[in-house]
Amino acid sequence: MTKNDKYIGAFIILLGLYMFIQTFWTSYPNFPNEPGPVLMPKVIGGGLFLCGLGLLLWPKKKEKKEEIYSKEEIVYIQEGSLKRMFIIAGAFICYVAILNIIGFIISTIVFLAFSIWFLNPIKTKQTFIIATTTAIGMSIIVNFSFSKLLNIRLPDGLF
Repeated sequence: MTKNDKYIGAFIILLGLYMFIQTFWTSYPNFPNEPGPVLMPKVIGGGLFLCGLGLLLWPKKKEKKEEIYSKEEIVYIQEGSLKRMFIIAGAFICYVAILNIIGFIISTIVFLAFSIWFLNPIKTKQTFIIATTTAIGMSIIVNFSFSKLLNIRLPDGLF
């Protein structure tokens, strides 16, 4: 455990407590025989609290000073990953911009297929076909789940 783990764990605990306590102060409509809109914030707040505790109380390994200095420095950001991050962020912004115009299914297929293919280190025709197939399948499953099972409308767009 590092010093940063302690700070992050404490922050997550405070965030979880704030989220959990806020559900008791917020006014919301009561629905008979339903948990209401505060159930998920309570669950997420409790989960954040437990994760923060886990981060704080995780078993600590005692390392000898020689081992600390002999370890190689870990590279967290690989070459080109910042560029990939900005390209995916730009693609996501374009996805959100065209979502209402083109519709959920087509824009999601295009965004997912591009993201899966672009983030794959091997860019061949086969990986493009796999990315496109996965994108089509996931878009259809999510659209069916929301529109038919949950009765939530997704953007139709022009198509």
